Amino acid sequence: MRFLMIQTEENQIVQRVLQGESGAFADLVDAFKGMIFNLAFRMTGSRQDAEDLSQETFIRAYKSLRQFDQRKRFFTWIYTIGLNLIRNHIKKHGREITRGDEMFA
Repeated sequence: MRFLMIQTEENQIVQRVLQGESGAFADLVDAFKGMIFNLAFRMTGSRQDAEDLSQETFIRAYKSLRQFDQRKRFFTWIYTIGLNLIRNHIKKHGREITRGDEMFA
């Protein structure tokens, strides 16, 4: 699936999720998981935190999907959820600083 979908494609998938179609949310996850993970990893410096925050982002998005305004981009909405979760995590736990050579040890 392409990294960025056009708004109509996003909204069609959101509608399928809201109608209870099994597997439809997986399409959204597949489309946006890389972007959310990369954002979390860049901001936290931790692969484990990035994985956890990515998962939590999609859990929160799924639980709040009925609140999503389909006149807007799903991409923007889920990015904002992820960004807020990451910021809260950094406020609470700080950012892991890793020297480049330690990342590959």
